[in-house]
Amino acid sequence: FKIKYNKPILWHNIGLLYLILNQYKKAENYFLETIKADLEIGDSTSIPITYNSMASLYERLKDSKKSKKYYLEALKYLKKETISIEHVPIYAFQSAAKYYFNLAQIESELKNYDEAILNYNKSIGFISDFKSTIYIEIDIKYLYQGLAETYMILNDYKNAAITYAE
Repeated sequence: FKIKYNKPILWHNIGLLYLILNQYKKAENYFLETIKADLEIGDSTSIPITYNSMASLYERLKDSKKSKKYYLEALKYLKKETISIEHVPIYAFQSAAKYYFNLAQIESELKNYDEAILNYNKSIGFISDFKSTIYIEIDIKYLYQGLAETYMILNDYKNAAITYAE
């Protein structure tokens, strides 16, 4: 029984090691096995973490479309409206902010600037709503900087100035 629950953690960690070693196919295989096992046992707290790892893998491979796909999968488990301190581990708040930030950057790379703005604002929203209850890994100045730069690309200098001022 315990082994069944420990295998996905082990597989995910092996996948991370392969990711660090730039052995992307092996990392992908371990991440996919982790997702499959987590879905079988219903471990909804580990699933977004592994989807995030898959997104990171595809970022390293410069495949923004696949990276976006996996960030979106991770976010399905971390929707702001379903997160509450009583039901989800605290790190989920931080994870949601980080995933939206990463997704905003991917959307900018794909030149989906309206989506990038939306995701920067979602990330800022998570940090603003929950900053008193969690430690935030993302420095909020990077969020505002990315948002302002996206406004600049769109020649929306008014919103860029407002955002830089924040």
